Amino acid sequence: MTTNHPATQQDFSGGTPEKSPSLDTQETTCHISGMLSYRNFLTSGIPNSVAASQRLYAAVDGRDGKNRTEAYNACRSSAWFVRHRVTGKIKLASSRCNLRWCPLCIKTKKYVMRSAITPWINSGKRPKFITLTLKHSEAPLSLQIESLYKFFGILRRRPRWKKRIIGGIWFFQITKSKNDELWHPHLHLVCDGKYFPHKELMSMWSEITHGSSIVDIRAVKNAKKVADYVARYATAPCAIDKLDDDDALAVFDALHGRRICGAFGTAKGLQLVPKKCPDSEEWEYLDSFGSVQFNRHKSDWHRTIYECFIKESYCPCSPNPDPPPESWTYLEVLYEPVNFKQMVFEFSSEI
Repeated sequence: MTTNHPATQQDFSGGTPEKSPSLDTQETTCHISGMLSYRNFLTSGIPNSVAASQRLYAAVDGRDGKNRTEAYNACRSSAWFVRHRVTGKIKLASSRCNLRWCPLCIKTKKYVMRSAITPWINSGKRPKFITLTLKHSEAPLSLQIESLYKFFGILRRRPRWKKRIIGGIWFFQITKSKNDELWHPHLHLVCDGKYFPHKELMSMWSEITHGSSIVDIRAVKNAKKVADYVARYATAPCAIDKLDDDDALAVFDALHGRRICGAFGTAKGLQLVPKKCPDSEEWEYLDSFGSVQFNRHKSDWHRTIYECFIKESYCPCSPNPDPPPESWTYLEVLYEPVNFKQMVFEFSSEI
C-alpha cells in the first residue's frame, strides 16, 4: 500500500483521551477541534444510514432507562493509534457502541463474520445455500417472526433433515412488499451435508408451515460471494434507511432481544461476533487519531506512526505516552476501515 491515500489529502481529528499529551498551542487545539473526527471520517459516505439509525434510537430512548442516542453518537468519536509492544505493529483503536443498528458496528460484525464463514464454506464437502419463506400474511410482524423461528426449529429436528445436513449457519432477513405493503420475513442458510432434493425439502417445509411451499436450495459455487451475502444480512436483517420511520421502529420492536443469526452442527463454534483480543495488554497507546493526522507533516514521531500504520511496518519510536482512559479496557479485532487495508483494533466500552 502506498501513501497516495485519500486520507493523506486532508487532516482528520478524533477525540483525545483524558490524559493524552496536549497540543502545543490553543490555536492548534482549536484548529484540530474544527476538523473531521474519526467518526466523521468513517461515516462520510453513508449519511442516510447514519441519520436513519439516529432517528430510530432517538425514538426508543428512555423506554428501558438506556440512552442509546448518546452511545450511538459517541461511537468511534474517540480514536488512538496503538502499537504492539513485541512486534511494533501499529493499529488504530477506537470506542464503539455495539448497537445492533449502528452502521459502523454493523461493518465491524460483517468483517468478523465474513472472515469466519469463508474458510468454513471452503472446507465443506457439499456446501449449499437454502432459503425458507412464509406465505405473505397480515399478521403482526413479531408473530410472523416467532412462527418462522418455530417452524425452522421443527425442520431441524426432522430425521430426514438431520440425515442430510451436518452443519450450517442461519440468518434472518426481512423485506416489505411494495405491492401489498406486507412484511416478508425469511431465513437463509449456508449448509453442508449430503444431496438434498428440492422437492423433498419443499414438501417438508410446506407440511411444517401449513402451506408455505416456496423454498430454494442451490449449490454454493463461490464461497467468498456467499460469505459476503451472509455477512451483510446476518448483521443487518434489513436496511432501515430504506424504510420510513414507523416501519423502522416496527422492525426494531419485532427483533429486539431476538437472535438474528446462529450456527449449528459443524459450524457451531465459529466466531460470528467480535471477541476480546487475546493479547490486548500488549498494545500501548501512542497518540490520538487527530493529533497524528495534524502533526505528521511537522513532527518526525507523528509521521513515523502514520507511515508505519499505512505501510503495515514496524514502528521503533516510543516516547512514553500516557495510557488511554480506564473506561476502555481491552481491544477487539475489527473491520477494514474506509480506504485502509490494514486491520483495525478498537477499545470496547461497556454500553
